[in-house]
Amino acid sequence: MILDKKYIVKIDKNKLEQVWLNIAKNACDAAYENTQISLKLKEDSGKIYLSIINIGDEISESALDRLFEPFFTTKSSGTGLGLAICKKLMTEMGGDIDITSENGKTTATLIMELEKVE
Repeated sequence: MILDKKYIVKIDKNKLEQVWLNIAKNACDAAYENTQISLKLKEDSGKIYLSIINIGDEISESALDRLFEPFFTTKSSGTGLGLAICKKLMTEMGGDIDITSENGKTTATLIMELEKVE
């Protein structure tokens, strides 16, 4: 469903910006050259789902299970703290984050509670 209404999402602007920048950077880093990064926004059951989708190498099941662990990384450089921090920040805002990967398509979804504005 496309959003055609106004909503209020209870978030901390600075925290959401940090999460957004980290997820967008990861999507760009992992995407194949000359492919698109897609964004999807949907509302369902009182939640907003903001998904960032890239086409790149599939993330293995064992890596997916560990993506939010501190110091775990699939990159050749970096600290492995970015996604762990993102998960913590989303939880602090009453939301969540989920990452799926299959057939060369990886999707990171930010899940946020919302209040409908009449």
